[in-house]
Amino acid sequence: MVEASIKFNFGELKGLYEDFQIPEEYKSDFELKRKLSIYEQSIEFTKDSEEGISEELKVVGHHYASKDGFRSLVVTDHHLTYSFLKSYTNFDNLTEEALLMLKSAVKGRNLEYLEGIGVAFSNEFYLPLPLEVADYFKLGVKVPEEWNYERYAVEFFVMLLHDKSTGLRGRIRRELTGVLTGEVMVKFDIFVYEQEDVSLKYDDALMTCLQEIRKFKNRIFFGAFTNKTLNQFK
Repeated sequence: MVEASIKFNFGELKGLYEDFQIPEEYKSDFELKRKLSIYEQSIEFTKDSEEGISEELKVVGHHYASKDGFRSLVVTDHHLTYSFLKSYTNFDNLTEEALLMLKSAVKGRNLEYLEGIGVAFSNEFYLPLPLEVADYFKLGVKVPEEWNYERYAVEFFVMLLHDKSTGLRGRIRRELTGVLTGEVMVKFDIFVYEQEDVSLKYDDALMTCLQEIRKFKNRIFFGAFTNKTLNQFK
């Protein structure tokens, strides 16, 4: 596992990133790494219809990082994203810390709903050559029979999913590099998200949503690979 993150969407809470305070129990662990900025362009017209274009560098958020380099936090007026970088152990640890950051962000604000939650997992691992795709992946792309070709490998693969029972949506991205040159590195990303509003009035509503996302993610991950591949993660 390379990275795991949880993203809470707010819509817009003006001044959120400026007012945000790292929770007391983590203040000694985190430091402000950089300010997130964008160029904002405006066009003005004079009385003589002359056009003037101006650009301004505008700060839109803050990026915090843990001193050990294993955790990351991004806060803007629109979202909060908390990540474990190469230190992911289990979903409960990630959730616990992310919820503490969320609680600090919305403290003192009359926010009743989140405008969606997203959870992302990025994986990297190696497979030996020659690569027999069916030995490692259950996901793949069929070659049309009329081509009369043998499929060697699918280097780039994206699939969108919808769980009708929960309303959750998912995105799978798989990339293979080194297929023609040597040992194959696999990048496998899963992004699961809830687009509907999630209530903050009751803790169980938020936790229920996160647990449903976790179940959906696990079904995707364990359903995408054969046992031969899964054994490499043990």
